[in-house]
Amino acid sequence: MNWRANTLDILGLSETEMKILEVLSTARGVQEIANLTEISRTGVNYCLKILRGKNLVFVVKQGKRRLYVGAVPSQVSSKLQSAIDELTLASGDKKGARVKASKTSEFIIYSGIREIIPAHERIASMNKDERIRAIQPNKSWMNVHKKLGPRQLTRFNNAIKENGIIIDGILQADAYRKYGEFFRHDQESLDEVARSFSDRMADYTTVSEKFFNYNAEIWIYTDTVFIINWQEEVAIEIRNPDIMNFFRDMYEIVKESGQKIDHNQMMREIVGK
Repeated sequence: MNWRANTLDILGLSETEMKILEVLSTARGVQEIANLTEISRTGVNYCLKILRGKNLVFVVKQGKRRLYVGAVPSQVSSKLQSAIDELTLASGDKKGARVKASKTSEFIIYSGIREIIPAHERIASMNKDERIRAIQPNKSWMNVHKKLGPRQLTRFNNAIKENGIIIDGILQADAYRKYGEFFRHDQESLDEVARSFSDRMADYTTVSEKFFNYNAEIWIYTDTVFIINWQEEVAIEIRNPDIMNFFRDMYEIVKESGQKIDHNQMMREIVGK
């Protein structure tokens, strides 16, 4: 089995339980376990009950015989990781993960606002003077405003303008009306954020509000797709040529079915109201 002592110690096992687990790389009966470990049958039965309760030992039947086999390290690792994930979520100290599949393929998960915002700003700054595509449903931008607030949003929007980024965006048809309604009790915040959205290079299209009614949004950069769920505060950065091309094609198909709109004029009208 090749269990390490410190690993078994983390599992809270006694020396006797460790001995038994070490010999259960193959299915064995109680007497055989007792012979190999030099532990009495009574002691073996007692320890097997504890180990089964911890899902470290399983029963295997061969005819009428009742044999016992130990969990493999990968099974234990999976259970420990699940426990760690639960503790991490409970503590609020969520961390992302990175998978490097090849030289041209990488996937990075960001968890929590403190990880997502810097990643989003970094990717945007790397695409200076580029055209980027974005699909942003109403639910998603509403969550953005709830999570970030006017000042942080204004900073990000100004960074887009300063970097000369052209936004090629798709919104739901009722997006601007919803935007105005969202801020109807806070005219000061509306003016601040709307001005940061205005006067930037933009090519916007709207589609029926029955489409994209989700809490997630997609940003398609030159060599990166950034998908964000602001409600759950999770995002994934994808660098993969096939996935990039797939999202670009999907975006263009959606855009062809939409209606062009003057984004800057719509924002000026909102501010004017």
